[in-house]
Amino acid sequence: LENAVDQRFLESLDEGYQFSHDKIQASFRNLIRESEEEMLHLKIGRKFISQPDEASKYQTAIHLNKASLIHLERNGKVPIYVTENGAELAKINLDAAKYCKGRSAFSASVDFLQKSLEYIDGEEKWLKHFGLSFEIMEMLAKMELIVGNLDACKTANQEILLQAPSTEMKIKALVLEVEMYSISNDFLGVAAATKKLLKHIGVNLPRRVTIINLFRKLRKVR
Repeated sequence: LENAVDQRFLESLDEGYQFSHDKIQASFRNLIRESEEEMLHLKIGRKFISQPDEASKYQTAIHLNKASLIHLERNGKVPIYVTENGAELAKINLDAAKYCKGRSAFSASVDFLQKSLEYIDGEEKWLKHFGLSFEIMEMLAKMELIVGNLDACKTANQEILLQAPSTEMKIKALVLEVEMYSISNDFLGVAAATKKLLKHIGVNLPRRVTIINLFRKLRKVR
């Protein structure tokens, strides 16, 4: 790779390498036979996976996802290395999402989180991979909120509330729900979410309560 940089075929970046020009990338791609493209991405991804830095985890996800997509498009089915290592691939994409979040690339973070879920999605997702599933869903709800996808945020948050086994986990989701309704200026939604949050915290509420009283109660709790 360093030789390619010296010859100005590639540019070295913090998160890895990129072709110095689109035409150079196209030329190299034309030299690769279609049958070898999937294996090439697999080799590159596996090379990066042994590196401990965050940028390498990002590159690992990029290449392994690409290899999986190429296989699916050409064979009409998920490759065996995905079915056998779904949880590991989900974790790799979660790490890539964290890397993107740290660089304020929130939309890219959402893409990696959604890819994470593809690798472990199914009826047994919460049974077999509860900790990983919860971490992905919690981060996805927050990222969807940041990028303004309020419906997607609500969907993710509802799944978290449904699956959360502890009061503490439910409280985190309810706090996010209050923030979500606040951003959308849905004051009735804010009031309903705040009421649920206070009940989970253990704050007793009168039968008839105003929005102002709800916020006063919440401010005392905080």
